[in-house]
Amino acid sequence: MSKFIFFEDDAYLFTPMVSGREDGLWEVSVLFERKIDHARELVPAIRHKLRTVFDTSEEAMQAGIDHGHSCIKQGEVGLPKAGTQDGQSAG
Repeated sequence: MSKFIFFEDDAYLFTPMVSGREDGLWEVSVLFERKIDHARELVPAIRHKLRTVFDTSEEAMQAGIDHGHSCIKQGEVGLPKAGTQDGQSAG
């Protein structure tokens, strides 16, 4: 079973996604998207997969939420700067 929730923080949208494993433990990844004009066809995004596994889905989800907010606050999302596709200035 998978669970996810959506957050908006600063210039980003992020979604922690929790997945159950066959052994009963839980994993989490966080998908980050840059807030942009939604008329564009390509939305810059990156997924972070946490290496830690968790005993409960609630623990995994909280870790994903904390990771998302922390990466945004620390400037460690990993997406190119706004207005570029590859982090290089246009022109």
